[in-house]
Amino acid sequence: MNIHFVRVNNDAIIPRISTTFSAGYDIFSVENVIIKPYAVTSIATGLKMQIPRTHFGKLESKSGLAALCNVHVVAGVIDSDYRGEIKVIICNNGCFDFKISTGMAIAQIIFVPFTSVLNFVESEKLEKTIRG
Repeated sequence: MNIHFVRVNNDAIIPRISTTFSAGYDIFSVENVIIKPYAVTSIATGLKMQIPRTHFGKLESKSGLAALCNVHVVAGVIDSDYRGEIKVIICNNGCFDFKISTGMAIAQIIFVPFTSVLNFVESEKLEKTIRG
């Protein structure tokens, strides 16, 4: 599957995987930012993407940043028809300032297949399951 992209910042880094079987592609910052404790901010990546209609991009936290620094991605569905710059919304849940530098891996993007044609049908009853 090809993901077409445009750099809107010369510092933008093409997303890349860490190992052959990594599910997520690292996404990198193109700006220097200090996030105060318990603050939420949007970080530019310098990239626009054209995700195939059969998929959406899901931004997720980097496990190291989450475990060691308590820094998390707090929103992150990128629809296939979105063509703006990808920005990562990050929350610093830690007690100290968190410094993001240009070129730092700040999140990972996973390309998830989905079905866009769903019909919601109002019903009187639903099938019973053992879960209730």
